[in-house]
Amino acid sequence: MAALMSAFGMFAKDLGLEYARSCFRGQNQLDFAEIGGLYADMRRRAREDFARIGIPESQMSYQPTVEMRYAGQFHEVEMDLPAETLNAENLQVLLQNFHAKYEKMYTYSMTWRAAEFLTFRLKVTAPRRPVNLAANAQAAGSVEAARRGSRRCLFGGQAVETPAYDWDRMEPGHKVTGPALIDDKTTTVLVLPEFTCEVDAYRNLLLRAHP
Repeated sequence: MAALMSAFGMFAKDLGLEYARSCFRGQNQLDFAEIGGLYADMRRRAREDFARIGIPESQMSYQPTVEMRYAGQFHEVEMDLPAETLNAENLQVLLQNFHAKYEKMYTYSMTWRAAEFLTFRLKVTAPRRPVNLAANAQAAGSVEAARRGSRRCLFGGQAVETPAYDWDRMEPGHKVTGPALIDDKTTTVLVLPEFTCEVDAYRNLLLRAHP
């Protein structure tokens, strides 16, 4: 089940690509036109890449970031730019945010020390088309058809003969009361004695504590 949900998450999440341009500069050596050119080039590349899979720019979202650190340090911090482009006006805002985030991450900051800019990044996303899942029909028979024997389990220090079920053969509407084991190819779900487990229309297992 974990493997399935991992694959499902990959297909259900937004589409995304990330671009990066290395450009080492001290905070007093920044050329804002040069930096603007880096981001413009990454945006152009993103438009071309997304166009190849049929996504127009109107559906694209951009998040410009930059990796920064204090001069002489090795701890790099990725910072969101305060605006789409970096300029003299918002540079001070970025530096203040950097000092604050560095202190939050490492418990100290060095506001007197110059910052270094290492890598300029652009994260680009586009919404994924909705994923429509087909609901399954309710079970026609008893959950006992999915029974696959039992195993001894310890509950409260006592060995209890615990019924085991085959998840693949359980259908929507099937319900078991704990203690129980539900086996899948890659995992086993333990239903504790104080829980009930029910299969929903999408074959998920819903565990509910007894009132």
